Amino acid sequence: MIELVDPRGSSGSEAKVLAARPKAGELRRIGFLSNEEEFMNGSLHFPRYTRIVARVFEARLGITEFHWETKPLLSRPAEIPQLERLLKYDAVINGLAK
Repeated sequence: MIELVDPRGSSGSEAKVLAARPKAGELRRIGFLSNEEEFMNGSLHFPRYTRIVARVFEARLGITEFHWETKPLLSRPAEIPQLERLLKYDAVINGLAK
């Protein structure tokens, strides 16, 4: 007998609840985590993009504390010290521009 298995699990499994999201007025500190080191060639550059986003957050929301981290390798998770530094931030934006 052949049994088909769904890699996502059974359809009867419990729904996961997302982490609580702060409201825009509650945000004071934002962290940015880039998935890999990027170079200043081309228009798709996540660190440059985040500096623009930071200026918008400052102008529209009054946020003035920002922090940037870059993972050493795209294929690996962020290192524990990086995650520990980002813990004090109200929100973290993670990305990669290619």
